Amino acid sequence: AFVWVDLAQLYTLLGQNNQARQALRIALALAPSERFVVRSAVRFLHHINEEEEALMLLRKNPRTQIDPWLMAAEIAASDLAEKSSRFARIGGAFLEKADIHRYHTSELASALATLEMKAGKHRHSNKLFYESLRVPTQNALAQAVWASKRAGLDAINPELLVKAQASEAITLDLFNRGVWQDVITGAAKWSKEEGFSPRPHILASSVSASLLDRPDQAESIATKGLETNPRNPILLNNKAFAQILQGKITEANKTLSEVDLENTHLRDKICLLATTGLAFFRSGKSEEGRQCYQKAINLANAPEDVGLKTLASLYLAREEVLQGNKEGFKDFKRAYQTAEKLKQTNIPAIAERLVFDIGKEAARQSVPFEMPKETKPVFIEGDFFGPKSKAIVRRR
Repeated sequence: AFVWVDLAQLYTLLGQNNQARQALRIALALAPSERFVVRSAVRFLHHINEEEEALMLLRKNPRTQIDPWLMAAEIAASDLAEKSSRFARIGGAFLEKADIHRYHTSELASALATLEMKAGKHRHSNKLFYESLRVPTQNALAQAVWASKRAGLDAINPELLVKAQASEAITLDLFNRGVWQDVITGAAKWSKEEGFSPRPHILASSVSASLLDRPDQAESIATKGLETNPRNPILLNNKAFAQILQGKITEANKTLSEVDLENTHLRDKICLLATTGLAFFRSGKSEEGRQCYQKAINLANAPEDVGLKTLASLYLAREEVLQGNKEGFKDFKRAYQTAEKLKQTNIPAIAERLVFDIGKEAARQSVPFEMPKETKPVFIEGDFFGPKSKAIVRRR
């Protein structure tokens, strides 16, 4: 069964998903209750966006109610499918009573901690995150690093990350600390370990374009990620964004045309609308660009979408300023003040990068321009580069 799983992974890396699915069917037929096989199949189904099928595979398996690894996967899969977990309560009781090595409950504690954090119960979630770090898996380390700024956890000891050789966790830690060039290096190593995951390519292409002023590098990274995730909307968005920044508007429009906007998740749609707006602005169609940006801003109504709304507002203001619209300076200051409050995200860093463009335009247009003072932080759920966590599977 393990050999069939390995074959499925190779097929997935080649983008041959039908063959990968068939290999996993055989693996499941050979070992229907083996946790590695089940979790690998679930991870593949997440990869091809079959969230409901992944969840049903876990829920119908009789071992899920007694295996902490499968409980953790069910909790994560329920979150991805936007459904209530059937095993969260059982998992909590198991965590309190189980007399087994803490390594085997690490991901269960992490999954439960993430649920509590999203419910705003940070005190309890932090307790669970610390429990997950007693003898952590690489997944639990990565989740704790991801959550550290959002839930008020202490910074994870870098020595622990290095000792565990946890590339994902190390990369996310570098991102949290704003070491942008090292994020690119870390993401490259992470992508080699998880060849079919879009997340390292999403992170690295975003950082390259928005924070390192390297749109050429961003385009290359996003293109590489699209080899195994050809329909991923955020990779397509990041590629188009990088192309626009290089003045390759025709290529960017072609990239954006590959996205099925009507069947795209709302948060991804917000990003894509904003990038389409940028393409219109840079091709001289200001009114169409303005409309796209405004649609993106209007769609970002949920409290957790304040970061996306702020980013769209920042970039719209920059384009207005570049068009010679002096109201854009005021709009940018307002968006900048909001950005400065979002301390648990990368958005303040992006705002700082954009200040340079705005200041240069202010000097060129002889417009007085002074940035507002820093304001108090606001904590929201998620960030611009933080897609939902998936239950990554490695051989145990």
